[in-house]
Amino acid sequence: MKKCLLVVALALAATSAHAGDTAVLKVKASLAGASCVPELSNNGVIDFGRIHIGDLSQTQATQLGEKGVMLTINCPTPTKVGWSIADNRTDSNASTGSSSNLKAKNANANGGELRGAMSTFGLGKTHDGKNIGAYSIYTTPGDVTANGNNAEPIRTAVTAGAGMSRWQKANGGTIANKDLGLMSVAPAGKNDPMAVTSVSFPLNVSLAVENLKNLSLTEDTEFDGQATISVVYL
Repeated sequence: MKKCLLVVALALAATSAHAGDTAVLKVKASLAGASCVPELSNNGVIDFGRIHIGDLSQTQATQLGEKGVMLTINCPTPTKVGWSIADNRTDSNASTGSSSNLKAKNANANGGELRGAMSTFGLGKTHDGKNIGAYSIYTTPGDVTANGNNAEPIRTAVTAGAGMSRWQKANGGTIANKDLGLMSVAPAGKNDPMAVTSVSFPLNVSLAVENLKNLSLTEDTEFDGQATISVVYL
């Protein structure tokens, strides 16, 4: 797996022991592989709008539902690519730690619940440093496309034992945080990455806000979730 392009420079030199009657020929070249570009609809902004403090629960997490964007990766030539996403607000994830009970509901394509740093992301902090909540990201397997056709979303196994394929179907569509898994696509019914010129993943975000007893909100507070998507060449 490659995370960057390899640039190769070749130099060929011909020399002679007799100075003055020789010339040096140098041949140089730079080889660059296909550059695939990830793009997010709506400039990557998922806006849950203005939420009134009075609408939040005093005693349990408030589920704010789901919103989404489309991730599209375009390549100039057929290329096998994967991608991962890393939380830029890890220290503000309210669903981590032994004392936290916060879960994001309807957090995958099967309607399950998720918590913890492996599968949820931070929302930022209040003015007094408390974690606001958490969100999950999942894709809808039936809506993933590659080269204009439906494709099978696949991901790397977090722990692939002996005899297990490194790639497996992403049945629930859960997008793992950071280096815990790569996403890619395969032909229908297959598990091996396919070369693509264009691939699209709908990204659905399920958001949960911590209860007011833990937050003690008294002023306007901005949600500040942020994550970085990286393309990996396979």
